[in-house]
Amino acid sequence: MNILNRYITGTFLLSYLICVITVLGFYIVIDLFESIHRFVKYVELHNGSLLSEITHFYFYRSPVILYALTPMICLMAAMFTITKMARSNELVPLKASGISMFRVIRPFVFFAFLVSLFMVFLQEAVIPVISEEIVGTDKVRHSRKKFFSDLQNSDKQGRVFYIGRLYPVQKNMKKIRVTIFDRSQERLMAQKVIEAADGHWRREGGKRYIVLERGNIFNYGQEGEIKVTSIPKGGHLLETNLSLETLILPNKKNLDTMSFFQLLALRKKEPNASDVLLVLHSHITVPLSNICLLFLGLPLILSKNSQNLFLGISICILASAAFYGINLGCLSLGYKEFLNPIFAAWFPITLFFSLGVGLTATIST
Repeated sequence: MNILNRYITGTFLLSYLICVITVLGFYIVIDLFESIHRFVKYVELHNGSLLSEITHFYFYRSPVILYALTPMICLMAAMFTITKMARSNELVPLKASGISMFRVIRPFVFFAFLVSLFMVFLQEAVIPVISEEIVGTDKVRHSRKKFFSDLQNSDKQGRVFYIGRLYPVQKNMKKIRVTIFDRSQERLMAQKVIEAADGHWRREGGKRYIVLERGNIFNYGQEGEIKVTSIPKGGHLLETNLSLETLILPNKKNLDTMSFFQLLALRKKEPNASDVLLVLHSHITVPLSNICLLFLGLPLILSKNSQNLFLGISICILASAAFYGINLGCLSLGYKEFLNPIFAAWFPITLFFSLGVGLTATIST
């Protein structure tokens, strides 16, 4: 039995890797043909390199694309593996020797579980880390503005940032004023004001900083005295959660790029936000959809016991289309608050998993 496990898992792994490269490449090519004019206009406006912009865009978008398409890719890999075994007449002797088809399915389910863990890794450890770059490619890269003027926002420390000009492509700022308040007093008063001619973002040790250069720091005393010091030559560093996107789109939550624990923290701040609750539950249901779609598609493929590759592909497309269609429809209704967010997140998984279990029971062993 261990030999059978190794054989099926090895064949499935090879098929999975081929499907990942094929589907991801196919998706990028189609998407590029659809949006190439946007890249050309952007490059003409900002005097950049077309190849560099395209590479940067899809490099940071690939984890998001892969996360969304992984359930379908896993089903396709299973289909190719079963079809290969059927073509080489490997399923018949397995049945003849008394090996149940449920035993054959077991390595597929185990591999799908590992792929689900990989999806969790993408969503929790990869996408949140590069969230700024992901949102930047989606919003800034398609923006025709060379700069934004007179922006103001505050960070989680309560410091108020005023930006005279923000250049999204270069990710730097001009004419910055940061007001830091003394919150220990009954009346809110400015404790320190930093005025700088230039500023830019920097990441060190997983933390985000804004580096302020060429300006002065004004420290206000309790008696009204002001002490002025110049910003040092190396710049003045401020650790902050303020990003390029929160300045340009202050009301955008970017929920899809948040980790589960970030969503939990946001849920505590906004207990009535249904969109946050919906995405929070989707972080659980989306990885499960990988196994759910496999349970739905495998019985259909095995019941045909066909060596026809196109028939297997058709089954995968129909099963995936049905699942993704209902799932996206429920999520859309959940965002619009026509459906309860928990129901919208869990209904497709419950429905298709039940259908998959029912179909699995019909497999001839």
